[in-house]
Amino acid sequence: MNFAQTAQAVLGGIDGDEAKAAAAFTWTRASIKPTPEGFPVVDDHIWHVVVRGYGQADQQADVFTTLLAYQGVRAYWMLVGQPPAETPISYVWLRDAWRAYDVANG
Repeated sequence: MNFAQTAQAVLGGIDGDEAKAAAAFTWTRASIKPTPEGFPVVDDHIWHVVVRGYGQADQQADVFTTLLAYQGVRAYWMLVGQPPAETPISYVWLRDAWRAYDVANG
């Protein structure tokens, strides 16, 4: 319920999937900072990442795609590359193609 309300507050007044993706990207980068050095890495419900205001790169990708999904925009994320250098990449369906977003690296 909290995540649905947040998605509505962040993206509800925006028309078009592309504009929603841009707004979600900007909001996520501003609101979910990288985990500070020395802080614990917490792997829990994605809502807690929003409440904490920080997370790992995969958690940032998850927040971004979940905001979009709650607004009816097709989006998912996955790890790309080989361990340990994997990068979480988010994909959003825009203009009849999947578009890639690297939230953590801008």
